[in-house]
Amino acid sequence: MDSNSIQARTLWIGEIENWMDEQFIESRLLTYNIPIKSIKIIRDRSKGISLGYGFIEFYSKEQANQVLNEFNNKGILHNNKTFKLNWASDSASKAACMGSLPKNEFTIYIGELDSNVTENYLKGIFLKLYKSVIGAKIVIDPITKKSKGYGFVRFTDHNESQRAILEMNGFEIAGKPIKVK
Repeated sequence: MDSNSIQARTLWIGEIENWMDEQFIESRLLTYNIPIKSIKIIRDRSKGISLGYGFIEFYSKEQANQVLNEFNNKGILHNNKTFKLNWASDSASKAACMGSLPKNEFTIYIGELDSNVTENYLKGIFLKLYKSVIGAKIVIDPITKKSKGYGFVRFTDHNESQRAILEMNGFEIAGKPIKVK
C-alpha cells in the first residue's frame, strides 16, 4: 500500500460520545500538536446524532501511527475519556473520510465479540433476524492477525439497523453478550 494513500494515513475512532463533534476531537488532538487533515464522525442519517465512531485522516502515515500508538485506549481528555483507535482498512472507511458514504447503507458497531467469531458467522446471525444485512466487518489487529473484539454490520434499511441496535444489545454470540451501538 502506498504510504500516501488515504487508507494508509486514516484511523478509525470509536467510543465517541453523542455530544462530541469533529471540532471537539480535533481540538483535543491539536492540544498535542498533531495536525489533522480531516475528521468525519458517522451520524444517524435521520437524527443527525453520532453513531459512536468516525475516521481521522492525517497528513502522513507516520502521524497516524503516532496517534494510534500514543492514544489508543488512553485518556486524552480532561476526564480521561478514552477512544478506541485502529487503522481504517476497508472501502467504506475511505468513502466516509471523503464524505461519501454509500447511499442507503447504515452501519452499526458491534463490540465485545469473542475472538473466534468470523465475519461470515456475525453476518449470518444478523441476517437471520434482519433481511437488509449486506455485510459484516471484524477489525483485525495487523500484527497478531487476530480479532480486536469489535466490528460492524451493514444494512440497507435504516429502520432495521435501528431495531438491531435495540434488540441485539446484550445478545449472546459464542457465549458472550455483545455491545451494539
